[in-house]
Amino acid sequence: MVINEERDREGDISFKTRFEKRSISQMLEYVGGIEKDRYGEESGDFRRVHEVSMYNGDLYKAFVQPWIKMFSHEFISVLAKLFHPSRARYYLLSSINPFLWPDAFAAPFAIEYRKPVKEDNPYLRMEKNYSKIVEDSFNLYRDMRDLYAEALFRFVYGSGFMRHIFPRYPFSDDQCSSPPKPIKTGQCDCL
Repeated sequence: MVINEERDREGDISFKTRFEKRSISQMLEYVGGIEKDRYGEESGDFRRVHEVSMYNGDLYKAFVQPWIKMFSHEFISVLAKLFHPSRARYYLLSSINPFLWPDAFAAPFAIEYRKPVKEDNPYLRMEKNYSKIVEDSFNLYRDMRDLYAEALFRFVYGSGFMRHIFPRYPFSDDQCSSPPKPIKTGQCDCL
């Protein structure tokens, strides 16, 4: 998604968004690529995320999915989709909501009799100041949320516990100087 900031004739700022198709390689180039180990394979915390995700998917397929399939029905899925909070908010603020029908009649009058206020209006200044405070608060919240999410991610997936459970290879990098081969016996066969 690309967000462009534009100013109209009156100097008001508006934001236009558009979506651009990007490839995975372009996204990786943008963020600096994937961490690679000395054998050229993906390493680091994101590899552990992938492995945890694969284990969780297998556990879900083995223990949860059979029960979900047994108790689910097409009618229930349609109801769940219809009343999902992410969709319901659009229904509540649309013309199918009878409580909003009076707004449809009042809107043309509001548009016809709208008058801009003068620049020295104290309420306009208060509005702009309050708007700036809200914008700064949202920016601060976003930055703090992102810092917290990154710290939590590094704490969980970068911990020694996760490195022990999901090692890159079943032996340490110090033991072998050549790329690992498939191990059948659980021992490093390159020593």
